[in-house]
Amino acid sequence: MAKKNFNRDPVPKANKGPYGYEKMFEIVMELDKSSDITDTLEIGCGGAGFVEFMRENGFNSYGIDIDESELDGDGMRKGYLIHLNGGALAHHFKDKKFDLILANSVMSYEATRVGMAHRYGLESEKVPESLRTGITGQVADFNTRAILESSLNQLRPKGYFVSVNNEWAYHGPETGTITEELAENIGYKTILFNPTDIVLQKP
Repeated sequence: MAKKNFNRDPVPKANKGPYGYEKMFEIVMELDKSSDITDTLEIGCGGAGFVEFMRENGFNSYGIDIDESELDGDGMRKGYLIHLNGGALAHHFKDKKFDLILANSVMSYEATRVGMAHRYGLESEKVPESLRTGITGQVADFNTRAILESSLNQLRPKGYFVSVNNEWAYHGPETGTITEELAENIGYKTILFNPTDIVLQKP
């Protein structure tokens, strides 16, 4: 399917992406102007609304989530939605490479705290606050490094990793789990780095 012409200004309101993904979609469209974005993967895709939106508009999009109950059965049968941890991409995708890997409100201490509560059937308020020195912080830091390393391996040369944190996952600069130093030590080139929007590129 040929991609629709989203690269016009302004983007029609109906084509801004599903609720909560407006900023992510804006970044994808901006990157697509200078790079031929075709194969994409969303880490932590949840109900896969954005994956489906991208597929409907001509992108070869995949999504993964650690919570199998969130994933649509039809998408799983067709092979573009996968029950998988973001730190283990090679286990499933092996030699398949992507132009763009996305993470929407996944790479933050608050997102980790809420995710841990959901996994263990707790109310999020009963999971300790997202402190870097606490267990939530340790899990978040480990997951962040694993996801960045795994994603770098699955990106094509010049491919992008994009992380966006929406308001519910972001409560100040100290709540994001990706640091510019960490990303560059792993092997990324920094394209954009601010508290809520991060664009990294594989050299």
